Formats: sequence, structure tokens, C-alpha cells
Amino acid sequence: MADKSLWEPGKNIWLTSKDVKSEYLSDSEMKISDKGLKNLQQYPANSMVLVARSGILKHSLPLALVRTPFTVNQDLKVLQVKEDNPEFIFFALKAKTRKILQNFVKSGTTVQSLMMPELMQMELEIPNKATQDRIANFFILFDKKIEAQQKKLTEPLHGRGS
Repeated sequence: MADKSLWEPGKNIWLTSKDVKSEYLSDSEMKISDKGLKNLQQYPANSMVLVARSGILKHSLPLALVRTPFTVNQDLKVLQVKEDNPEFIFFALKAKTRKILQNFVKSGTTVQSLMMPELMQMELEIPNKATQDRIANFFILFDKKIEAQQKKLTEPLHGRGS
């Protein structure tokens, strides 16, 4: 971070592997300035990021759908969905996590990395757009119900005597 003007005042999302902790992202730990943004590619909202180089690939595939325009560092890869439902593609990739980890991760000296050219050749069964929308909406609703239940479980219990 030699040139502070690339970072300050930071207002543009710059995602790193540390940010990919949940399925949906709309912010980042670090930001870049408008000057810094000129040096990077900005990706549109509803693109996906996946961690492509990290020790975590031994056991997990961090993948997220990003809700706002963003940039990334070198450890992330971006998948942009042009005509299909991005939520459907996201859930389809999540369903293939085990296959991806088994077949498309190579070990380096210190970290693992995704073999992106090979991964991009992996076939996904993609139905028509209307079916994609129905399936994606089902999983979105299902996720919301899970989140609501998790919230209930983590809320303090009131009205119980000791």
C-alpha cells in the first residue's frame, strides 16, 4: 500500500478472500479510492466470486453472490452470468462443491488453487429461465427460513426464571 491515494478515501468495494464468509456480499473489509478503481476492473452486481487460491480449498469452496458493483484481488475469480438466473447458477455451483474440490483443485507448495480452465468446462444442468427462477426462489425462501430460525436460536431467552 505504498501509494495511499489508491486507498484513501476508500469507498469502492475491493473483495479479498477474507471477505468471502457468507453467501451474499454487499461490502468489503478494505476499500479503494476512485483513483485505485481506475487501475482495476469493476464487476457488476449479481456476479459471483470464488476463492481460487488459498489453503481453505483443502476442505471448502468459498463462493458468494455479490449484490453491488465491486473489484477483487488476485486470490478471487469472478463469474458473471449473462442470460441465466445468477441465483440459480450460484445454487447449482454450491451443489457441486464436493465435485469441484475433488476434481478441480491442485496443491501448490504452500496453498491450493482452482484449475479455472478445467472448472469452466464443467457441465451444469441448466433448465429454461422460468424453471431457473422457480428453483432459485425456492432456495432463497428456504435460506430466509433458516436465517429466521438461526436468529431465534441466538436471541437471548426472556421471561425465564433462574
